[in-house]
Formats: sequence, C-alpha cells, structure tokens
Amino acid sequence: MKNTEAPVPLYYKVQNIILSKIKNGELKLGEQLPSEISLCEEYKVSRNTMRRAIQNLVNEGWLVVKQGKGTFVTTHRTTLNFATWLATEKTGIDYLNHIKFAFEAENPMCKLNIIPIRFNDMQKQLTLMISTGTAPDIAQIRGNWTTFFASMGALEPLNKYISMENIKERWDNADIKVGTYQDTLYSVAWTLAPIVLYSNLNVLEKFGVDANLIDDGITLEGLIQLSKDIKNKANGKCEGFGIPLETQEIAGFWLSLLIKLKGGELIDDDGRVVMDSENTLAAFHWLKDKIKEGSIVLFDDIDDMRKKFAEDQLAFMFDVPPSLGRVKEWNKDKLEIKITCIPRDEHGTSNSWVLSQSLCIFKQSQNKELAGKLIEFLTGDKQIAIYSYKEEGFFPPLKKHVLSKEFKDFPFIDKFQKQINSASLFPVNHAYFSIIIYFFLLCAKNILLHDLPVEAELRKYAEVIRNLIYYDKL
Repeated sequence: MKNTEAPVPLYYKVQNIILSKIKNGELKLGEQLPSEISLCEEYKVSRNTMRRAIQNLVNEGWLVVKQGKGTFVTTHRTTLNFATWLATEKTGIDYLNHIKFAFEAENPMCKLNIIPIRFNDMQKQLTLMISTGTAPDIAQIRGNWTTFFASMGALEPLNKYISMENIKERWDNADIKVGTYQDTLYSVAWTLAPIVLYSNLNVLEKFGVDANLIDDGITLEGLIQLSKDIKNKANGKCEGFGIPLETQEIAGFWLSLLIKLKGGELIDDDGRVVMDSENTLAAFHWLKDKIKEGSIVLFDDIDDMRKKFAEDQLAFMFDVPPSLGRVKEWNKDKLEIKITCIPRDEHGTSNSWVLSQSLCIFKQSQNKELAGKLIEFLTGDKQIAIYSYKEEGFFPPLKKHVLSKEFKDFPFIDKFQKQINSASLFPVNHAYFSIIIYFFLLCAKNILLHDLPVEAELRKYAEVIRNLIYYDKL
C-alpha cells in the first residue's frame, strides 16, 4: 500500500532533538549553544534548516538570541495566565495544583499562573479585562459565551493552535457548533455537561419508592407522580423534584429544559423568539399547577438545591456531571445517587441540553502557541482526562477517550454518553441568546413566584425581546 503520510520536515526533526536535550537537562538553563556552523556539522544539515529550527525554538520561548553573544537556553520562564472559576472552589484548587505541576513538568519554560474568578463574575470580569487590555491568555468560559466574546473581536481562532486530530474527535453539535462563530472556531469544550436526572436513593428507600422505576424509560409525568407521592409521605421533611429559579443565566437552562419537555420553546429553528407560543403557554400553566400542588419545588439558588439533595431532603433534580463531586462532598459517607437520562417527553424522546465548560484564547495574548499547548494538554492527554473525570466529574470532550477501555467501567459514563448522543443543540449561537434568557427568567419569576397571568407575561416579554432585537439591528 502506498504511504500517503507527508514526510516530517528536517528542520522539525532537528528542532525536536534540541528541545529534548533542553528538557532532559543535557542543555542546561543559561547554557550557550554551539555556533551555527558547529550545529550544522553536528546535525549534518544546511544553515537554512538549522536557522529555521533555532528560530522556532526562540519563538516558543526555549531559546533566546543575545545580539553579539550567541544563542542561549533561556532562563526566563514564560508566564501563561489562565482564568478559571475552578480556583474558587475547594475541590477545584487541589485539581488545578495537580494540573499546574504536570503541565509545567512537560513545559519547564512555562509558569502557569492561575487567576481565580467566581463563576457568577466570570463573564463580566473578562469583559472588563478585555476593555482594559489585561485579558488572560486563556480562560474557562461557558460555551454559550463564545458568541458574546467572539462578536466583539476578543477571541483568537483556534484552528492553528490545536491539532486537527483534537478537533475531529469532538462532538459536532455539543461542542464544535457551540464554539463556532461566523464559521470560525473560537472555543472548544474542556468538558461536556449533559443535563441528566439525579435520584437520591436514600430518599427513595425511606419513602418506599422502588428505585427500578427510575430508569431511562421514565416519562416526565411518571417522575412528577413519584415526586408528588414522596412529598405527600414526607410531611414537610422532604421535597420531591427541585428546579432552580434564580437570576443567573444557568437557571435558564434548567427551566427551559422542563418547558421543552412539555412541548414549549423559546426560540424556533429559524431563530425567531416564540416564547409566547401556545405550546409554551400550556407548558407554563402545567408547571404552575405542579408547583401549587407541591410536586415541583423552586429554589432561588442552585447550590441550595444541591445541598438539599445531598442532605436527603430532595429526591430528584436535574444536574450536570461536574456537580457530582460537589454534591458528594456535602455528604461523603451516606449519599447514594442514581443517574439516568432526562425523562421522556410525550413523543417518547429523552431530549436534553448539553452545556459545555469551554476553553478560549484571547486575541490580546502574547503566548498563543503556549495557550494552545495547554488546551491540547487539558483535553487531549488521556491520563489528564482520566484524572479530570475522577476528581471533577469532567466528561471527556474527545470521543476516543470516552470509548477507551480505561473509561469503560467508570460510574455513570455510559449514561452521560447516552444523554449527549440524544441531546439537541441549545440555540447558544443566537446573537441575542443572553438577552432572551435574561428576560425569560424575569418572565418566569413573575409567573411562578408572583402569580401574574401566564399569557399576558409571556406575550409582554416576548414583545420586549423582539423590539430590542429589531431596534438593535437598525
């Protein structure tokens, strides 16, 4: 069979030989390299080939040319600034320390500087840093923020900084399309987070509910009936099914998913705002009734909901894989969890949303190639993928890792993969996505908390959104 693989350029081979000598200590920090002529004789290459190899190592920060003196192994470590909300969480700090140590060991000329920013402040803080010219090199963002940052020209296209192999191994709908703006890839998933159903087995046993009833075939109506039964038996000591309703954008994913399971929608396939459609009206009436009867309970903070679940005071909730570690941390010894796909809708479909915690490189970065190496390290290294799942519940973004034998027996991995495969693409690339979610949550609060009329509120806020979009386009 004919070999169609392109030959490795000679300069690249020489570059890698010199780099390996730096990494293994044969060439020490601050040591001067032999003259160009001596190097050419040693490696038996032309001066043009050697110059290109040396220049690439200079560009990557491994070597420095001192005018009139020669070329030296640099003693300066390049600082790579990485903004992440994991650094504000207890479990995340230990995880990041491990990542920092491993990445710096592989890239000894790099100092990875972790910038901690709380999740709720991240989008606003990054926007401020961009406006003042102090953006980090790389940041953890929600996938749906990609359009926001890319539309202001703040992000660097990723295609030339991460490998095509890495890109081809990713889920198209849940990852690549989310990170693409105007046909250019600006972010990729660090982890994929399908919204799934969490069931507290301690609560089910306590109130005599057969855990086998909770499987991938359960319908939404079936789940709500079980929730109602638990609520009635608990005498105020436990709730059935919980859903967050707060002002933070993430609550919009949970609530809109529940509305979708009842046939409603916010945006149609053509990008039009349809949150005042007949199906959405009917879904809100249904939800309002279930809240009144107590089979669904609202939480004004998503972490309060998770704590109630961890403390055996809530039977069911929607949540994502990275929350698994945090929930167990609140009740390490006693909590027993079952994870299944989202309940089926009236058409028999378990159609969830997939959220992504993504990575992007900022245009202001002076270390874009090094930032690309960090993305490859965090997402392409199998051992890091294994560690990330064990420590943080990070579902791997590359299919080859998920399908590898090392992941085969990990808890819940099959459920997360099944949910990703059956999920639909949330319209996060809509130019006005954040505005739509913001007003959707305001509308939902008025309906569900303040008991305002469903039809009037949905039509009022739908019209507000349409007008904002219309006048913004003028």
